[in-house]
Amino acid sequence: MLYDGQGRFHGSTAATVDYVVRQSGDTVATLRGFTGFLETAKTAGVGPITLPDDVKGRIDDVVRKVGAASDELAARTASNAAKIRAALETAYAIGHAPHLVRSFGS
Repeated sequence: MLYDGQGRFHGSTAATVDYVVRQSGDTVATLRGFTGFLETAKTAGVGPITLPDDVKGRIDDVVRKVGAASDELAARTASNAAKIRAALETAYAIGHAPHLVRSFGS
């Protein structure tokens, strides 16, 4: 029946969106963890010998870029997931409208 197919499509698409959002969240967490490691590495040294300032500056640049990328990924994932879920719910509701009209019209 058409409604059964619509329900399966809705369920599998929603599950796919949830999976992608989880994967994105895991990636963001990994990137943020990586920047933490870089920050720790920047303070590495032996006795009075530490990394040169230019190397520390390059690490800071990488940390900023990776941080910005992870923030952008998180924001775009949330925005796109919300748009997809809204469209999915709208399509699901439209697909069930004829069934509801028949149910209440009888």
